[in-house]
Amino acid sequence: MTESYIGSVKIIQTEDAEKRTFSDDTEVTEILRILKEEPPEEYSRLIDEKKAWPFLLHLSHVRTNAIRSLTFFQTEQVLEIGAGCGILTGFLAEKCGAVTGIEPSLSRCRVNASQNSRHDNITLLAMTASEAENVLTGAFDTVLWIDAPVDASEDEGLRMSAEEKLDFALAHLREGGRLILGVDNRLGLRFLAGEKEEYTGRFFEGVEGYPAEENRYTASGKEWKQLLAEHGLKDAEFYYPYPDHRFSMQIYTDAWLPKAEDLHINYQNFANKRMVIFDDDAVWRTMLENGLFPQFANSFLIVCRKGRS
Repeated sequence: MTESYIGSVKIIQTEDAEKRTFSDDTEVTEILRILKEEPPEEYSRLIDEKKAWPFLLHLSHVRTNAIRSLTFFQTEQVLEIGAGCGILTGFLAEKCGAVTGIEPSLSRCRVNASQNSRHDNITLLAMTASEAENVLTGAFDTVLWIDAPVDASEDEGLRMSAEEKLDFALAHLREGGRLILGVDNRLGLRFLAGEKEEYTGRFFEGVEGYPAEENRYTASGKEWKQLLAEHGLKDAEFYYPYPDHRFSMQIYTDAWLPKAEDLHINYQNFANKRMVIFDDDAVWRTMLENGLFPQFANSFLIVCRKGRS
């Protein structure tokens, strides 16, 4: 393991971190240039010009909408799994005592550190989740895992089944600590309507139960509740970010559900091409009329505590 700093941000990397390549390396290099040469007010224009998923994923501050309504404290020690280029990392660093981020791509870690260089409470681990087991010490007050795969075809080092995600997160969460998960719904309407499953890159893979895969990378609401209960997390709060947990414009709950006219942002397949099988707006109206929004919401934001509060 070696340590380095970009500004006040510490990066800890494995010996082979420099050798790993990822599908978005070219775009991440360009994003680093943008951070150095362009003012933040130009990011929206550049995202529109580039028309490529990595620029939207790594530069859009809409990414923070999913967690803005949650309360964080200056004393909190937070573990962020899948830190990426740092949009959420910077938000957490401003709210919390310290943030440790796991990100397998060294290039993304460097962008993250450059973007958040003024924060002296960020440590980035340029390594896979299994490698991070050798570095992480102690337990965290909060573990945050907001799924955002860059490329379904590659092993990002964080590609785990829903159950494995829970096991890893809980292993590093203190008793009474808070777990925050942002995940796709296996039965989300977007996937029924013709979007590719994001971990395998195949149509209807999650809806059909991952017939060609050993693991189930996503789960339905019922399946998540069962998994959480099996892990001793029985008082989980479920939120429904719309259109999804990456670029949330609204967040609904069982007590505050949408009206048909609210669900009009339905063609958000920025990462992949999709089929158009039916009129998404019309099908949402049918779902709402039958009280099925929670079952077919595109994503879940799940907040729960480990053991006693």
